[in-house]
Amino acid sequence: VSQENRMNLVHFLCTALIVTYSLLLVLASRYPNARWVYWLFGYSIGPRCDVKYLTKSQLGSSSWRFLAWGGLCLVALVALVKLPQFTGWGPGAPAFTVLLFLVLVILCGMGLVGGLYLFAWYLLRSPKYVPPI
Repeated sequence: VSQENRMNLVHFLCTALIVTYSLLLVLASRYPNARWVYWLFGYSIGPRCDVKYLTKSQLGSSSWRFLAWGGLCLVALVALVKLPQFTGWGPGAPAFTVLLFLVLVILCGMGLVGGLYLFAWYLLRSPKYVPPI
């Protein structure tokens, strides 16, 4: 299989992933109480980060969600770099691959730093804390 065919396959798969995820987000916003929405996104379609309004257990849950998403992006980032035969990573990499790399670096950093921040608040928050309304 030629390098050009591999790159076309990678571009197709990335586009399909983006389109599928976008459609899932649209469907989740229309049917927020469906079982698959909670399984895929959690109640709030992502972790919460409004620290002032979170109880200790909510902080712990959100911190683990952030860390999980950051870890998932880290795995994707490592796969992108370690599998150059499929992604085209290396000298002369296509712009799409470089853009994907930068997006994964940003998302990985946001997930890991956000998760550690919320986990620090989780450790410091009193179990008796009542969030303001």
